[in-house]
Amino acid sequence: MDRWRQNTDDNIKRADAKWSTVKNQPEPVIVGAPCREKPTSVVISLDSGDRRVLVGAQTALSDDGNVVGKGDMRAQIEQVGRNVDACLKAVGATPKDIVFTVSHVTHLTEFDKYADLLPRYFGPPSPMSTTVPTPQLSSPDLMLSVEVFAAIK
Repeated sequence: MDRWRQNTDDNIKRADAKWSTVKNQPEPVIVGAPCREKPTSVVISLDSGDRRVLVGAQTALSDDGNVVGKGDMRAQIEQVGRNVDACLKAVGATPKDIVFTVSHVTHLTEFDKYADLLPRYFGPPSPMSTTVPTPQLSSPDLMLSVEVFAAIK
């Protein structure tokens, strides 16, 4: 907030210059079922007119909310992949439309063992994708959390 106040006049000028673009952009749209309600996934429109779906961090939870594959990274990758796929299908996208991913992983060496699965569930390799070693996720039974950014029509 202090940085903004230090350059108030410049910040207002920049905001005014962007307003013509922002005021005509559609509101983000929340992706519905079969995509999980939480974390929220949304469709946004870019200045260029392109659209993206931002799939909220998916974990290895089944439809009834139970952890799938406790201690089994392969099973967790597959479940996360199914959850991501449900969100993509809800907006007419596929893993081929994925631009990049952010993966939070508790056991990086285990995750790397299954690198052959990743393109099937998370699209072609992208230099913008990143894997973040994470000591623990929201539950000690979860080993993986993946956020997805995909281009849609």
